[in-house]
Amino acid sequence: LVDHEFRMGFPGDEIISASKEDNTAMIVMATTGDSGVLKKVFGSVSTKVINGSSSPVLLIPEKAGYRKFKNILLACDDIDEDDQYFEFLSKFVKQFDAKMHAVHVEEDLNELQEEQKEMKEELSGLFERDNIEIAAVYGSDIVEGLNAYADKHDIDLIVMSTERRGFFEKIFHHSITKDMAIHTDIPLLILKR
Repeated sequence: LVDHEFRMGFPGDEIISASKEDNTAMIVMATTGDSGVLKKVFGSVSTKVINGSSSPVLLIPEKAGYRKFKNILLACDDIDEDDQYFEFLSKFVKQFDAKMHAVHVEEDLNELQEEQKEMKEELSGLFERDNIEIAAVYGSDIVEGLNAYADKHDIDLIVMSTERRGFFEKIFHHSITKDMAIHTDIPLLILKR
């Protein structure tokens, strides 16, 4: 069920408040990808919602056209922590009759093969063999690595997780999820740890 409502207040605060009151299954938002001075100083509505909501947030970039989710990229950071989403994602992939691409970007060549092996062991039972591709990509920049993989494999949706952070962590932590939201034209589904 899709619902709408008009509220007065700061957009991010009101979206978070409404999602909590209605126990929202997913928040869908359009983004501009603007990285101007105001956004750098104050943040954006989508950043506020991602940080404050407990619901998954689907960000649709301004330049993204409509197309069915046939290829879904799951950005894997820590397979042991990301496993809490696998059942949800398995159902999501089946619902769209899509293929899941579980991708980990690693700058240590020694860790690359081990990470791919661990991902295969963890994910092989949840997805049908035809519906999953597991890849460990070499690179030092995670956003660049994910975007390169997405371009090469015609990805329609990128799925990432983000952690809840305290005040000081928010100040000093560089957010890969936020960078990805700003630097992609592909819809981005943010899940909470």
